[in-house]
Amino acid sequence: MKSNELCSFPGCTRKAAHSHHVTNDSNQTEPLCVRHHKEITKINIDNSGPGHKLFYKERKQLYRAWKEGELKPRGNPDDEDWIAAWNR
Repeated sequence: MKSNELCSFPGCTRKAAHSHHVTNDSNQTEPLCVRHHKEITKINIDNSGPGHKLFYKERKQLYRAWKEGELKPRGNPDDEDWIAAWNR
Protein backbone atom coordinates (compact mmCIF):
# COMPACT_ATOMS: atom_id res chain seq x y z
CA MET A 1 0.00 0.00 0.00
CA LYS A 2 1.32 3.43 -0.93
CA SER A 3 1.64 6.00 1.87
CA ASN A 4 -0.56 8.57 0.09
CA GLU A 5 -3.23 6.09 -1.04
CA LEU A 6 -6.88 6.87 -0.28
CA CYS A 7 -9.52 4.49 1.00
CA SER A 8 -11.14 2.57 -1.85
CA PHE A 9 -14.66 2.73 -0.35
CA PRO A 10 -16.87 4.79 -2.69
CA GLY A 11 -16.99 8.46 -1.67
CA CYS A 12 -14.43 8.13 1.13
CA THR A 13 -11.61 10.68 1.11
CA ARG A 14 -9.69 9.35 4.12
CA LYS A 15 -6.15 7.99 3.86
CA ALA A 16 -5.92 4.23 3.64
CA ALA A 17 -4.55 2.63 6.77
CA HIS A 18 -5.04 -1.08 6.02
CA SER A 19 -4.68 -3.42 3.09
CA HIS A 20 -7.84 -5.46 3.48
CA HIS A 21 -7.75 -9.03 2.17
CA VAL A 22 -10.93 -9.23 0.10
CA THR A 23 -10.51 -12.99 -0.10
CA ASN A 24 -8.21 -15.41 1.65
CA ASP A 25 -5.85 -15.01 -1.31
CA SER A 26 -3.21 -12.56 -0.12
CA ASN A 27 -2.94 -11.07 -3.62
CA GLN A 28 -6.47 -9.62 -3.49
CA THR A 29 -6.21 -6.59 -1.23
CA GLU A 30 -7.94 -3.20 -1.17
CA PRO A 31 -6.71 -0.08 0.64
CA LEU A 32 -9.18 0.95 3.36
CA CYS A 33 -9.27 3.60 6.08
CA VAL A 34 -9.65 2.45 9.69
CA ARG A 35 -13.44 3.01 9.74
CA HIS A 36 -14.14 1.06 6.57
CA HIS A 37 -11.74 -1.73 7.49
CA LYS A 38 -13.64 -2.18 10.77
CA GLU A 39 -16.96 -2.19 8.92
CA ILE A 40 -16.05 -4.94 6.46
CA THR A 41 -14.36 -6.93 9.21
CA LYS A 42 -17.58 -6.77 11.27
CA ILE A 43 -19.61 -7.86 8.24
CA ASN A 44 -17.28 -10.83 7.73
CA ILE A 45 -17.58 -11.74 11.42
CA ASP A 46 -21.38 -11.41 11.34
CA ASN A 47 -21.57 -13.74 8.34
CA SER A 48 -19.19 -16.38 9.60
CA GLY A 49 -19.72 -18.34 12.75
CA PRO A 50 -18.04 -20.65 15.17
CA GLY A 51 -16.23 -23.20 13.08
CA HIS A 52 -17.24 -21.58 9.76
CA LYS A 53 -14.57 -19.78 7.80
CA LEU A 54 -15.94 -17.76 4.89
CA PHE A 55 -15.13 -19.20 1.50
CA TYR A 56 -13.56 -17.22 -1.35
CA LYS A 57 -16.88 -16.66 -3.11
CA GLU A 58 -18.67 -15.63 0.11
CA ARG A 59 -16.02 -13.05 1.02
CA LYS A 60 -16.07 -11.63 -2.51
CA GLN A 61 -19.89 -11.36 -2.50
CA LEU A 62 -19.96 -9.70 0.91
CA TYR A 63 -17.26 -7.23 -0.11
CA ARG A 64 -19.09 -6.32 -3.33
CA ALA A 65 -22.44 -5.90 -1.55
CA TRP A 66 -20.84 -3.75 1.17
CA LYS A 67 -19.11 -1.47 -1.36
CA GLU A 68 -22.39 -1.08 -3.25
CA GLY A 69 -24.18 -0.04 -0.04
CA GLU A 70 -26.29 -3.19 0.28
CA LEU A 71 -24.72 -4.29 3.59
CA LYS A 72 -24.00 -2.47 6.84
CA PRO A 73 -22.32 -3.95 9.92
CA ARG A 74 -24.77 -5.05 12.62
CA GLY A 75 -22.56 -3.72 15.39
CA ASN A 76 -22.40 -6.74 17.66
CA PRO A 77 -20.46 -5.47 20.72
CA ASP A 78 -18.41 -8.68 20.81
CA ASP A 79 -16.96 -7.79 17.42
CA GLU A 80 -15.08 -4.80 18.86
CA ASP A 81 -13.22 -7.11 21.27
CA TRP A 82 -12.34 -9.46 18.43
CA ILE A 83 -11.15 -6.61 16.20
CA ALA A 84 -9.08 -5.12 19.03
CA ALA A 85 -7.41 -8.48 19.70
CA TRP A 86 -6.87 -9.05 15.97
CA ASN A 87 -5.18 -5.64 15.56
CA ARG A 88 -2.59 -6.32 18.32
